[in-house]
Amino acid sequence: MIDTYNALVTKLLSLALTDITTDDIAWDNARFDPAGKSAWLSAYFIPATIGTQAKDGAGIAERGIFQVTVNVPSGDSGDLTVQYNTSALTIAQEVLKGFASGTVCEYNNEKVQTLDSSLASPVNGGGWYQVPISINYVRV
Repeated sequence: MIDTYNALVTKLLSLALTDITTDDIAWDNARFDPAGKSAWLSAYFIPATIGTQAKDGAGIAERGIFQVTVNVPSGDSGDLTVQYNTSALTIAQEVLKGFASGTVCEYNNEKVQTLDSSLASPVNGGGWYQVPISINYVRV
């Protein structure tokens, strides 16, 4: 499970994302202050199932969701156009492209494949416009 987490995190960190650096990511159970940021991500590792179809336990498959949420200030007008969600959608598109269906990332010789990635309805609250992205994965 730890290698799966590290494979997904390493992949996310390798992506070239607009307005996002490693300091702009809030990780599971880590202190983070978004004050003054123009954009940031929150990342959550959600393992769902671990199982095998073999009696000897060989070929254990691990499935779950890597939840990445794009956050930009509420009412952000970017370049002063009326397209308030453009900056969030730009970053979300870059994350989706990096975790496209079939993409494989690896850590410590463990391979993790993206099954699919999707956006959920945006949430506007707490001063932030948030676009959740669910990355469904499998490790075999």
